[in-house]
Amino acid sequence: MNRKRRRDYLLQKENEEKERNIAYNKKILKECLATNKKLPHELKTKAPELLQEIFFETNDEIPNIDKLPDTIFPLITTVRDPSDKLKHFARRIAHILNTTTVTRGSLTIKDLESYMERSQFNAIIIIAENRGTPSKLSLCMYPYGPLMNFSLFNIVMSDFKIKGNAYFVSNNMFLKDETKTEETDEDNKILSKNAEAENRALIAIKDIFSRVFSTTQKHIDKNKHSRSVLLARRNGLISFRHYHNDMKDAFEMRLYEVVRGTLEGGEREWVYKPFMNTARKQE
Repeated sequence: MNRKRRRDYLLQKENEEKERNIAYNKKILKECLATNKKLPHELKTKAPELLQEIFFETNDEIPNIDKLPDTIFPLITTVRDPSDKLKHFARRIAHILNTTTVTRGSLTIKDLESYMERSQFNAIIIIAENRGTPSKLSLCMYPYGPLMNFSLFNIVMSDFKIKGNAYFVSNNMFLKDETKTEETDEDNKILSKNAEAENRALIAIKDIFSRVFSTTQKHIDKNKHSRSVLLARRNGLISFRHYHNDMKDAFEMRLYEVVRGTLEGGEREWVYKPFMNTARKQE
C-alpha cells in the first residue's frame, strides 16, 4: 500500500467513525423525541444542529426515486451565446425526448424556474460547450432536485430537418447494463464506499431516463414505434444511441457529480474521482 492510498484509507476510517457517532446521536435523539424522554447531558449542545439535520434529511438513495413523478417532462436549454453546433445538438435532444427548447438569451435561473412552473415542466436540461463542441449536460429535477452533471464525448448527430411534429411518436427503449463488479481487498476498502454511491446514482439515472422517455402524451400513437433508443452502461460510462429510419444519433455520457439540490445550489452527494477509482487497476 503506497503512501497516498494509506493516507486516504486512514482519512476514510476517521470519517466513517465520525459518521457512526453522528448516526448514533441522531438515533438517541429520535428515541427521546418519540418517547418524550429527557435528553442526555452530552447531547444538549449538539441537539439543535442534529435536529436541523434530521429535519432536512432525505433518503440515502441518489435521488429518492419514490418522490419522482411517473413521467418526467424536461425543458431543454443551453448556456448563453451558444454556437450553431450547440443549438443543433440541443434541438436534436429536444426532438429525441419529445420536448421543446427555449432560447437562453439573458434568462436567469429564476426566470427559467418561473417559466417551468407556467409550462408544467418538472425537469430541466442545460447543455454547455467547450470551443464549439457540446461538453456538459446538466439534468436537474424540480422543485427539490437532485442535480446530475455529465460529461459528453464522441458526439454524432444526424443532419435532419424536423417537419411539424415528426418526432412526437412513441419509441422503443432498451436499457442495457454491462458493468462488471469486482470484490475489493483490505487495501481497497476505501474505494468500495465511493463505488457503491456511484452505482446507486447510475441505477437512479436508469429510472429517471425511463421516466423521461415515458410517452404518455395524448397526441402520441403508442402503437407505432418508428424509432428506438438505447442506453447502455459499462463501468460508469453511459452510451446513448437513437435510431430513426436510416439515421443515427450517438454520444457517450459520464456522470461526474451529483448534487442534493437544484441549480441554485446544494450539498454535493457524490463526485467522480478517477485517480482514486482506478488505483486498484494499477497493480
